[in-house]
Amino acid sequence: MDLLFIASVVAISATGALSPGPLSAATLALGVRSGWKSGFLVAVGHTLFELPYVILLATLYNSLVTFIQQQTVKYALSVVIAAFNTFFAYLLVIDALKYSSGTTLSNSKSFTRFRNPLIVGLMLTGLNPFFLVWWATVGMPLINNAIKYGLLLGIPIMYLFHVWLDYAWLSFLAYTTYSGGRYIGLTGYKILLITLAFVLILFAINALMTAFLNHPLIPI
Repeated sequence: MDLLFIASVVAISATGALSPGPLSAATLALGVRSGWKSGFLVAVGHTLFELPYVILLATLYNSLVTFIQQQTVKYALSVVIAAFNTFFAYLLVIDALKYSSGTTLSNSKSFTRFRNPLIVGLMLTGLNPFFLVWWATVGMPLINNAIKYGLLLGIPIMYLFHVWLDYAWLSFLAYTTYSGGRYIGLTGYKILLITLAFVLILFAINALMTAFLNHPLIPI
């Protein structure tokens, strides 16, 4: 297989995997409790949606891409992701406020009502219009080039060289907050949750402004 193709997969994939977004923010919050394992499970949930979606794009290219790029569909997806981000932000704020002075990170039973990182990864992927459009636009050349090697060979190899970045990056993000959680204390942890909630609200606003005003708040 062409090494240039593999290099292009890694390079283009990095523009999506390493960009800030709701999935990264959620992973930072989840990582405080369980470390890199949380990030790894978020990546698994992400894969559970992404891989079938990539296969759909590869097999139903023309009709599916046309559907996703319709303005009405973009409006609907943006409203859904904005609502979900706002709800997740609300839960983070509630969790931050629930800790009393006698609670510590080590003896708390849970840090968030979203206790399953796999479900978080699945939902924040499937309900993210930017993710859907990224594959239908920026990521589409990767699919087209992979098809040249055949669906049964090209797509799996392309996807493997793409998805490892998600696992490495999300595991790393979760580990950083887990390591820092031992030093920031309860007050710092509460500030972290509220800050991440604020970030999610910004992404919710950004989704709406991008779809309805064609003027993103955050240029990503």
